[in-house]
Amino acid sequence: MRSMLYPRLALTNLRNNKSTYLPYMLVGVVGIVTFYTMTALCMNEGLGDLPGGEVVTMMFSFGPPIIGLFCTILLFYTNSFLMKRRKKELGLYCVLGMEKRHIGLVMLWESVCTAAVCLALGLVASIVLGKLLFLVLLNLLHVESSIPFEISPMAMAVTAGLFLVIYLLTFLYNLVHVSLTDPIRLLHGGEMGEKEPKSSVLITVLGVLCLGGGYGVALMVPSPLQALALFFVAVILVIIGTFCLFTSGSIAFLKLLRRNKDFYYQPNHFISVSGMLYRMKQNAAGLASICILSTMVLITFSTTVCLYAGKNDMLNGLYPQDARVHISACTPEEEAALAAQLPVQSAASGVEVENMRAYRSRFYTMYRSGDVFCTPNTASLKDGLSQYSITALTQEEYEQIEGTSVVLSEGEVLVFFPGQPLNSRTITLNDWVFQVKEEVEDLSIHNKASVNITPNGYIILKDEQTLRELTEALTGKPYTYSDYEANFDLAGTRADQRLFEQNLLSSLEGQVGGISVRIKATMDYEWYSLYGSFLFLGIFCGSLFAMATVLIIYYKQVSEGYEDHDRFLIMQKVGMSRAEVRRTISAQVLLVFFLPLAVAVLHVAVAFPAVTKIMLAFGLSNQFLFFLCTAGSVLVFAVVYILVYRKTAKTYYRLVAADL
Repeated sequence: MRSMLYPRLALTNLRNNKSTYLPYMLVGVVGIVTFYTMTALCMNEGLGDLPGGEVVTMMFSFGPPIIGLFCTILLFYTNSFLMKRRKKELGLYCVLGMEKRHIGLVMLWESVCTAAVCLALGLVASIVLGKLLFLVLLNLLHVESSIPFEISPMAMAVTAGLFLVIYLLTFLYNLVHVSLTDPIRLLHGGEMGEKEPKSSVLITVLGVLCLGGGYGVALMVPSPLQALALFFVAVILVIIGTFCLFTSGSIAFLKLLRRNKDFYYQPNHFISVSGMLYRMKQNAAGLASICILSTMVLITFSTTVCLYAGKNDMLNGLYPQDARVHISACTPEEEAALAAQLPVQSAASGVEVENMRAYRSRFYTMYRSGDVFCTPNTASLKDGLSQYSITALTQEEYEQIEGTSVVLSEGEVLVFFPGQPLNSRTITLNDWVFQVKEEVEDLSIHNKASVNITPNGYIILKDEQTLRELTEALTGKPYTYSDYEANFDLAGTRADQRLFEQNLLSSLEGQVGGISVRIKATMDYEWYSLYGSFLFLGIFCGSLFAMATVLIIYYKQVSEGYEDHDRFLIMQKVGMSRAEVRRTISAQVLLVFFLPLAVAVLHVAVAFPAVTKIMLAFGLSNQFLFFLCTAGSVLVFAVVYILVYRKTAKTYYRLVAADL
């Protein structure tokens, strides 16, 4: 009979504390479903066999570590809240004669029951929802072939093992916490108030500097390449600045309000300001966490949705025609072999080559300072020069491409620098100085929708001899042949176009070296694989961030509801009306709720230029699309946030107004 005492106590405790334990268990169930789903997808061999399947498996390999770490942090956070709420209950057990080892047995049974229920519900939900999530993924990837849905025993074992370890660690943490705490402190732990916190000038200044530095980096980053390198620096600075300003700056702001006697000595303001001031230590950390998580949700959803929605624009930008063939250092024999095989293989594959546009060129990576360009071996990266991709053509190739004729004298060139004109009568490439006869306004081979990580420019030289001498001077190597590129459209089905790619590569094997064949119909699969899996992962991670935000808000409201009940009861006894109590509660809840949302929207707005440049690095130049996705994400999240506010505000008021 005695052996069943502890399990019964554990079940009774869970039932009596269901308002706080149910969200904790919900976190566990959702975490198990998401972790199992991502792990099972990583282990699904069918996805790896798809066109672009390597990209899918690579993207999903990031999912389990991120989700596992985040779920661990979130479960420990919710567990710490539960322990704080139950200090009085555990202290009462001690006062009634239970030893700490008996309390440990009760907590052990509670952990066992919680883990068993969460694992059972989570794994069953994973199986039930797994097929649906798998179909959603296949739809995002635009998979044409049938891939069987598999229930992975290995993924289940890994998921169960991870979450059993997490629940074991939380139990050990609780056990150590109880064993090292005095019973009287446990009994009164939930009633212990916070001392008035002190605002630190140093922390406030640090917060302003970090936030200003992060904002400065986000607003002033000049190029996509630098945006990729500096964005995470800006993120760290903004996170530090947010926590510093919420913890110390908010205290200074509340004390400033308290010094304003006309504002402070009003019933609504007096209770709200004084109550928040005395609990700002725990309040600030919660508010900052809500703000950072909200920012992560907004950026995650807006970027992944935008990349998926704009993938066709990016693909068309990089490949304006259906096919592109590139041969490095192409000899005349290799060009002839390609010209001979194109009609043969197109006929064999059931497609027709149309709108052929071919040319020769040389490509250089250089660094620009005004009208001076230098190669990496002569440029010091410390000089802060802008990296450029320079394409050199001969006058003959230019005339063939544009269908026009030009006359270039010795030492003269034509130049084209889209977006950032040269605006100079000369151009210097290392030690070579050319006279700029004309800066052309357009060039057919330049795709206006195309976006590169580094800016590009074009220079048209007088003849092949000038190109040879310049190339040898810039590269320091003997000149062989220029690169050959052919762009053309293909009339035929997508399957026939992919067959043409395979046949052309097979026919030229051994005849042409350094050849690259890109067919848009094939690249389409790879892009759907990349951005479909990216969106799927973003939805999962964004949903977890959103769930964490809601959970922190809920627990914060419940915690403050319990703590504020006695305070408002006293205030009503000394003359505060019920209507004044409601107005005070509304003012406090509104401030606590919408300050993090407002700051999160500000963070997203300031980060917009930097994130836009990062999207350029991915190839997305449609800034209006990204603006719409960002604005839509903010709007949807704000609606959800308001719904959560209304629900948790009712819970808070019910706890505070009980017996008032």
